[in-house]
Amino acid sequence: MKLIIMLLIVMLTYLPTHSFANSYDDQGEALMGKIIPLIKENNAAGALPYMAELEKLGPRLSSPLPESFYYYYIDCLDKAGENSQALNRSKIFLKKYGKKSKYSSKVNEISTRLKEEEKAAKLEAEKDAAEAKRKAEDEKRAAREVAATELERLIYTDPQSGLQWARNGNIAGKEMNWNDAMRWAENLNYAGYSDWRLPTKEELETFAKRGGNRPSEWFNANGFSGVRSGYYWSGSTYANGTDSAWFVSMVSGYVGSNYKSSSYCVWPVRSGQ
Repeated sequence: MKLIIMLLIVMLTYLPTHSFANSYDDQGEALMGKIIPLIKENNAAGALPYMAELEKLGPRLSSPLPESFYYYYIDCLDKAGENSQALNRSKIFLKKYGKKSKYSSKVNEISTRLKEEEKAAKLEAEKDAAEAKRKAEDEKRAAREVAATELERLIYTDPQSGLQWARNGNIAGKEMNWNDAMRWAENLNYAGYSDWRLPTKEELETFAKRGGNRPSEWFNANGFSGVRSGYYWSGSTYANGTDSAWFVSMVSGYVGSNYKSSSYCVWPVRSGQ
């Protein structure tokens, strides 16, 4: 406290001893009259605008601004939280005055502390950035897991063929003729995919065999739903008659063909990844 009072006295007494020979000196003295009381009141932020004005006026004054002014400018910047400016001015001060100034040790203390704070802030920022990145990655992973769970709820992926089947065996909600069934499957957008189709005769027959001689009952009891006890269209045309196509019965697993104008159920499939 004694040191601060002594330094303030130096600032207060320095400029008046160097006579202000012009209006700029009068302006400088007026600014000093505003600055010093604010520093005594520990109002660093309030003093800074006047200090900036006085520094700008400095080259026009009869006498150069004292070292004490530049020290207090740095001190006020530090107290006001203007760390970057305080650190930059500390570097300039120490480069200009070195150790010959009686304020050098105080400025060096401020500079050293601000450098340490800057380093700590940088480390904290890096830590926060790493934590934010980790959190973002966790959120993405969680979203993928939710999406995968939802996808698994809607789609069954055959581990042997890689084909993906809708778990709902009646998402069309109605029977339709073969041509309408083909168009319906090709235009289907389900579970985020739009590349659905009718299964081939071989694909549908192989899939139905999972249920033995009662496919619909087996499917509905093993992770599927809505599988009807009826005939399901395949996408394969009957070789001996282009007006007929193959179907598979989900009642017994029977495979047969019939006119494409017949109305049967539809179970879409996609080729997977």
